[in-house]
Amino acid sequence: MSMLALADFYYPTEEQVKERIAHEFGDWDGPKSHDISEDLKRYDVIVASYYFEDCEGLAYLLLQDKNTKKYYEVNAGHCSCFGLECQYEPEEVEPEYLLSDKFYVCQKYLNQIKEHIRSVVNGSRAKSDPKSDAIKANKGDDANQVEDN
Repeated sequence: MSMLALADFYYPTEEQVKERIAHEFGDWDGPKSHDISEDLKRYDVIVASYYFEDCEGLAYLLLQDKNTKKYYEVNAGHCSCFGLECQYEPEEVEPEYLLSDKFYVCQKYLNQIKEHIRSVVNGSRAKSDPKSDAIKANKGDDANQVEDN
């Protein structure tokens, strides 16, 4: 499975990315971090992005259940000196939404994330049903680019 890891989640292996996710979303290596580490074992990481400036941060995760192949996302943010703790709540998301014009994440790397998701979801669709066409990506994604101030 192809993984896109960006900014503070940029590590060379999925295992290292999962460790960092558990640390950032948990209670700094306490019991909650252990629970998140255990939960992450059932997922492949598709996208992991976390960046912050001036004590404000935004994170986005796209996970795929290894058994059901369903997609789950986590959106989180913080201001001040607090972090992402206690915001790890994967929510199921349909592949059609991920490929639609309605899909948006408040991320500096929005176009990179969308391109990677298109590649993964369309590749999964083509593998699961070789007779069907992969879902076509919607045009106009550049309009959703978040400007870096």
